[in-house]
Amino acid sequence: MFSLAAIKYCTYFQGALTLDTITGLEEQETVAYEFMSQAFSLYEDEISDSRAQLSAITLIIGTLEQMTSFSEEHHDPLRYRGYFFY
Repeated sequence: MFSLAAIKYCTYFQGALTLDTITGLEEQETVAYEFMSQAFSLYEDEISDSRAQLSAITLIIGTLEQMTSFSEEHHDPLRYRGYFFY
């Protein structure tokens, strides 16, 4: 059974990936970045089990790898946070 934190976590990533596929939307990058930031905050605050943390960081890395709409300004801090957790 999934925890509420896991469901919220996956929803943030799905939102970011969905926004990544939409073209011509104003603030697309900003909103996708906010979804990713919220997922990182959730990771920090609510995921304490080591197995859940491993799954979560794997999902972070996989999602960042798929994202194409981020400029370096937004991508660098997210990569750094992902590396820091790993």
